[in-house]
Amino acid sequence: MRTTEAPSVDHLKRRRHPAMLDLGTLGLPLLMDAGVAFGFVGFPLAAIRLGATPLHLGVLGCASPACFVLSCLLFGGLSDRWGRRPATIVGALAYALAFLGAYHAHSLTALIAAAGAIGTAGGLYWPSLEATIADAYGHGPLGRGLLLFNVGWTSGMMMGAMASGRLADAGSQLPFAAGGVVALAALPLLFFWPPRQAPSPIQEAIPEEGKVAPHVVDHYLTLARIANFSAFFAVVSLRALFPKLATDLGFSGGSIGMLIAITSLAQAVAFIPFAFWRRWQYQLGPFLVAEAMMVMALLGIARVSSAIAFGLLFAVVGAACALTYTASLFYSLNRPADRGKMGALHEAILGSGSVLGPILGGTLAQHAGLRSPYLLAACVTLLVMALQLILRKARAPRP
Repeated sequence: MRTTEAPSVDHLKRRRHPAMLDLGTLGLPLLMDAGVAFGFVGFPLAAIRLGATPLHLGVLGCASPACFVLSCLLFGGLSDRWGRRPATIVGALAYALAFLGAYHAHSLTALIAAAGAIGTAGGLYWPSLEATIADAYGHGPLGRGLLLFNVGWTSGMMMGAMASGRLADAGSQLPFAAGGVVALAALPLLFFWPPRQAPSPIQEAIPEEGKVAPHVVDHYLTLARIANFSAFFAVVSLRALFPKLATDLGFSGGSIGMLIAITSLAQAVAFIPFAFWRRWQYQLGPFLVAEAMMVMALLGIARVSSAIAFGLLFAVVGAACALTYTASLFYSLNRPADRGKMGALHEAILGSGSVLGPILGGTLAQHAGLRSPYLLAACVTLLVMALQLILRKARAPRP
């Protein structure tokens, strides 16, 4: 019977990879998500200057993830047919063009269209990059590759969000110019990464210990996907809608960017133990703990007003999201085939949460106040916890 393994820590330590492979696995997601994160504050503040309402901000916030979901579903598997490198390079070029469009946007309609173009570029870039990493590291050391990838993109998010607020304070179009420059800066790496001498996963012996039957992997993949959906429903609601609440509370663009960056910082830090501590794998309990933390943090965000309190609560949200993201990506890529397609589905599902969070939260904020989206996100997380318990009771497989 075909099996899928949970990689051992010892196996990760024994395997050695070229420095260029590790550098690209860390640096490419860092660069591109730094560029994307320049828009976290840049897009909402540019829209506010153009007279956007909370509903407009919700539409703007969901435009990019909505196009991202469609792009993942339509193009996410292209790298399985075209090859990883061409699809990733096309995605990086599309990012640069999308940022150029945002730089020249002088109306809400044009700004929303540019945000959608950024999402479309992501649907080409990220599934291809993730599949490349899975191919290059193979089954055993996949945890190492995912750790570098996760630390890279969250570090990029953090640095980009921190810089975004300051760039937006200096000029409303500067975040978009910086995003385009960063996207172009990734291209030289993409032409030479992964290195030709990267070890082939086909040559890699799969350790006997820790093998897990495919139906068990698929069950926990389902649990991880719905958990990740709710996590990104909450996180992207924060990114899209918090700037309006923070502006009304008197926070500067730089302060808003710092607070949003805390979410990514907490994710990056939390990714590290999840890469080496295996007990979260094939267990429902860690999901429920992370989701309970998320609910409490969201309820707190709906009540507090100080920057310190927001920062602490944002950190809890980021740490909880780290587990759901790690689990969804691990169960998606830890398989021998269709990695581009599975990576695309992983991104599409989290993207759907990213769509619904801002649009539903923005609509609710328009009628029930600027803090209501966080109560909505808490309710969605509670519903997901209930669904996970129902699914677990229905199947309850054992690895």
